[in-house]
Amino acid sequence: MSTFFNDLIYKKLESLGVPQMNTNTRTFGIYIQKYMDKNSEILNHNVPSKRLFFYPNDINTPFEIYQISVGDIEDVIVKMKSQKEAWGIINKINFPLNFLMMNIIRYYELHNDKQGLQFSLMFLTLYQYAGLQYKYYKFLPNEDCMQYTYNRISDKYYFRKYQTVFKALFATVEGNHESMKKCLHTNDDTELLKYLLSLRNRLNNQIKNFTNEYYEDYNSKHYLKLQADTREEENYYETTNMSGDILKIVNTATNRFTTSKVDTSLLRAACGIAKCEQGVMKQALENIRDNELERVRLLILSSIQLYIYGNANSLAEVGSQKFFTYMVAAYSKSNSKNEISLSIKETLDMFLTQYCNRYANTERQATKGNYRKALFIYLILLINKSKNAS
Repeated sequence: MSTFFNDLIYKKLESLGVPQMNTNTRTFGIYIQKYMDKNSEILNHNVPSKRLFFYPNDINTPFEIYQISVGDIEDVIVKMKSQKEAWGIINKINFPLNFLMMNIIRYYELHNDKQGLQFSLMFLTLYQYAGLQYKYYKFLPNEDCMQYTYNRISDKYYFRKYQTVFKALFATVEGNHESMKKCLHTNDDTELLKYLLSLRNRLNNQIKNFTNEYYEDYNSKHYLKLQADTREEENYYETTNMSGDILKIVNTATNRFTTSKVDTSLLRAACGIAKCEQGVMKQALENIRDNELERVRLLILSSIQLYIYGNANSLAEVGSQKFFTYMVAAYSKSNSKNEISLSIKETLDMFLTQYCNRYANTERQATKGNYRKALFIYLILLINKSKNAS
């Protein structure tokens, strides 16, 4: 039996003392409320059709508040991997934030701090959902079809029973806590991991079961028409079948980005338009390529969705000059409230903050804007080139 979590992480939380931990609880609660307010439309929706994003600042916040570093967690994981029983579980949930939150939850459980426990369970619920939603919906689901599924299924599905995404997810997490909290009252690493794995599995099964119902309706071309417009039923079928064509373009462009060297001709064009240094941008692109496969894929997908949801735009135009011109113009709208456009800019900012020192170390907004624009233009040019080469 190993006790690395207890000895190396939990005891650090204990060493902060109750007064400091009470302050941390208030700070963490304020942060979670702001995060939920910002994402209220997603969390109060009745079905899991909207994407929830966790950016570096969101992930780093609990580490900063509770004064535990990512390195502290990683050191523990290295030690735990020598334990045969823990190895299989770690591989399923091997993200430092998961392990930090499990220790924070344990602290509040053992100190009978109900408010802190609720905050920490809420945060872990949100973090798990962000990953699982993307796992089961690589491209955003058809809203009309999802609403059909929601109206068809019974209350045994929590999304239908609780009527909002967050309430449904949190009911699952609270239920898991009640049945598995005994694991938190031991120092045994394996028991602590069982608590975390159980929570992950229950949320996974909740979303998986609903997704299976959704795809049954999707493949049968069932949908609930939400808006009164002039679309004929046959046009709806044509739209739903378009998702396969979108995925083909996304996969081609993503593969080109992640398996090839930085395209110097595209880099030169992007940096020329955005007025930034090619050498700096090239290094950033290489760093992103080596570390961010799934987020790059999502960014490319979001860019294509931004185009085809625009007025009078069609998927067939991806790869054309019209696509490039429209996307650059759409990006340049500084006051845009389009959800997809905003998420694209947030992802660009996240990439450059993490993988471009010039961007991260400057306070000059104009410089940041130039590098964000260059990265965006590079990806749009890459999408065009990939589409025309396929």
